[in-house]
Amino acid sequence: MNKLTGSKKLFAKMTDGFKSIKQKFSGEQPEQAIEVDDEINTMICPVTGALNRLGLRSYFDHIVPSEFNKMSLIFIELDYFHDKVRQFSTKDSDKYLQQIVTEIIETCCGTQDLLARWSLKELVLACPDKKLTDAVKLANKVSTTINKKAWPTGTEITCTAGAAQANGEDLHYLINHAKAEILKAKKAA
Repeated sequence: MNKLTGSKKLFAKMTDGFKSIKQKFSGEQPEQAIEVDDEINTMICPVTGALNRLGLRSYFDHIVPSEFNKMSLIFIELDYFHDKVRQFSTKDSDKYLQQIVTEIIETCCGTQDLLARWSLKELVLACPDKKLTDAVKLANKVSTTINKKAWPTGTEITCTAGAAQANGEDLHYLINHAKAEILKAKKAA
């Protein structure tokens, strides 16, 4: 599968997920839902097909506050990926990022979960209606899935994931809490 085809498939899956979740939380009917247009294109990472920061922010802006408290968030950090990108060509690093996103979406994400690219080496998985204990299990599954994936010889890509659940806090707090869980996981390893 070439990069463009893979990106389009991920884009379609993420867009469908974004629409269904937006409908759930905003109460919009399908005919009123966002059309796949330039607005959504600006919310998708062109390399991975996942949401970008703008898409994640837009998603959170549409969540009813009472529903936000049921939200769990998993922050995923690709270990030492920034250093490894220097070893790869841009084409290879883009390919690896796309493979990581594809692996997470296909093996770890539920139908309501949304994955966003946060930075070069960080991803965020938003999980509506997921209890913290289930989110912790999912964070472990994400780490295990990426850490056990067979990469080309000489390439080792690992990740660490941390989970947090909203308890009336905003998105910034939730992300910082999930990042703190990553630090705990790294210290425990």
